[in-house]
Amino acid sequence: MRQRIDCQRCHQRLRPAATDRSLCERCAGEPVLHECRLCRAQSDSYDQGRCPACGLRERLDQLRAEADPEALARLEPYLAALAASPNPWSTVRWMRTRRSYQTLRMLARGGVDLSHEALDAAGGGPSIEHLRDALVAQGVLSPRAEQTAAFDRAAVRLLARLPEGEDRTKLRAYASWRQRQHLLLRERRNQTTRGSMRHELARLRAAVQLAAWAHDHGQTLKAIDQHELDRWLDRGPVARRRVADFLDWAARAGYRGSLVVPPVATRRHTDQLATEERLALSRRLLDDDTLDLRDRFGGLLVMLLAQPASRLLMLTTDHLASDDGQVTMRLGPDPLELPGQLGRLVARLADRADTWTDGDGGPCWLFRGARRAAPLGEQQFCRRLRRLGIPTLAGRTGALLGLAATVPPAILADLLGLSEGSAASWSRLAGGDWARYAANGPEPLPAARDRVSAPEQGP
Repeated sequence: MRQRIDCQRCHQRLRPAATDRSLCERCAGEPVLHECRLCRAQSDSYDQGRCPACGLRERLDQLRAEADPEALARLEPYLAALAASPNPWSTVRWMRTRRSYQTLRMLARGGVDLSHEALDAAGGGPSIEHLRDALVAQGVLSPRAEQTAAFDRAAVRLLARLPEGEDRTKLRAYASWRQRQHLLLRERRNQTTRGSMRHELARLRAAVQLAAWAHDHGQTLKAIDQHELDRWLDRGPVARRRVADFLDWAARAGYRGSLVVPPVATRRHTDQLATEERLALSRRLLDDDTLDLRDRFGGLLVMLLAQPASRLLMLTTDHLASDDGQVTMRLGPDPLELPGQLGRLVARLADRADTWTDGDGGPCWLFRGARRAAPLGEQQFCRRLRRLGIPTLAGRTGALLGLAATVPPAILADLLGLSEGSAASWSRLAGGDWARYAANGPEPLPAARDRVSAPEQGP
């Protein structure tokens, strides 16, 4: 059924006849077994006797016929994009099986406002988020800070666990004026990672748990003292120490006195990957064309430029520039020139990212995941690299030490997007003393030890 030939009589590309493989079924006088009842096209899949293109067109016509005129006018750019889908059968299957299409019909009929809030009320899930991404990409909905919106919804559910009262009011203020504003500002500056919302939510969850514990013991957040706080911290998981941010905010706001939360014990050492092994892995990533481009370039960013997964996965084609064949990438305030082979590799990845967007105006993620407008997840990306034998933490540590031994901290911070304090710490670990750099220029530095005490690394 899937075989096609160029018929020698009608010169169309159709299924071959059973009696004469050089002719199509119709030209050979045989009954045509499967063809669209509307356009006579022969397809591999059918929608109620129609080819995917005709089925999609009729379904969209039906949607337009039942739509509210005002809602239809707003939805028309998105409906036009559906009609021009390069894979009509995939779109037809989505219409037949996905809950998000029923949500689209509800929006088209004008039963609810065409807004982000209506999609939030429809429930979560990948299909609803896919619809939201597509509506934003086509200009039907305005972009919004999605991590902030997700935090708002989760915060409402968390705070509902507490009874109405002063503690709940203060925690709502903390979530709204401290956490939400901080997250929104970072998101507007494109400084968030995939875990930014989860990080803020973990802080709020710890504060809610402390308030619940205080109520169970006849106390309030304002009344508990250091001894009671220590008792609560000692009898629970280490995640409870994330309450420190709320207690610091409450003290500065004058809500209660200062309390001390011991810092979480962090990993202060790690093994660095030997330079020879790190460069050998990098050479394999550069040369092996059988590997996925995302794995190759992502692994090189880890092994050569010490980028954490949380940051590199947020890269888009907007972070790249090309001038006379020289490709630059912006990881920090200053653009970083990529050498020839690495520059050509990311150029190929950028071309592929452009094709993934289908020209819909959305962000061109270099490391696109399964969702229409979202990059790969951090855990998924790290698993992909581990399957290739790339130890991300040890490789990044080795790259940081190598760079810190040869590049002044201020320049390293601007090129790689590190804080100045972190860059200075890595420079000290690498054996660097850049205090005399401006006066005396660079000088050879001793190699770092294979096992080092390392500053805390990001995810």
